[in-house]
Amino acid sequence: MSSGDTNSTTGDTGNSGTSSAPVAGGTDDAMLAAAMVVDSVGSTSRRAALGEAAANEIDRAERAQMTTAVLAHGGSIVDFTGDGAIALFPSSSAAISAAFALCAPHYRIGIAVGEVRRDGTSWAGTPLVAATALERRCPPGAVACSALTTRTASSAPPSTSEPLPVADGTQSGDVVLRPAP
Repeated sequence: MSSGDTNSTTGDTGNSGTSSAPVAGGTDDAMLAAAMVVDSVGSTSRRAALGEAAANEIDRAERAQMTTAVLAHGGSIVDFTGDGAIALFPSSSAAISAAFALCAPHYRIGIAVGEVRRDGTSWAGTPLVAATALERRCPPGAVACSALTTRTASSAPPSTSEPLPVADGTQSGDVVLRPAP
């Protein structure tokens, strides 16, 4: 597995990660967390059009934006993918708030809640797999959340929601959220 890839079976990122803030537990034990996966839509074509140097500058700016939003809402970046990030949060509300802070037409974001475990230097767990599946099915500029994420988000910002059609890796009750106008 190359750096930044997520194992679709285990959710293992295979990297030491880039934790920026502690997440509940902070040890190698399992813990409940909200996992957020962010993807920058069109980054491959942007790289081809702009060239490596210009695309790398945009990537750095986007990583800074992602880090700022995650840290501001109590989360921790656990990995940067080629054009996105994987973050963990202590609550669904915090993850949704961070996602809305990032919400832009060129981002797709997936959030799922459940037990994650830190195994040495990498993270694994069903929420990482589910958040990845949700992100892949999410329309650009929106946030796809598992049903459990929205049920446990007690203080999330106002939003509009629509059902996410059921497909590979998603379930009935999953929704697409957009910040309220």
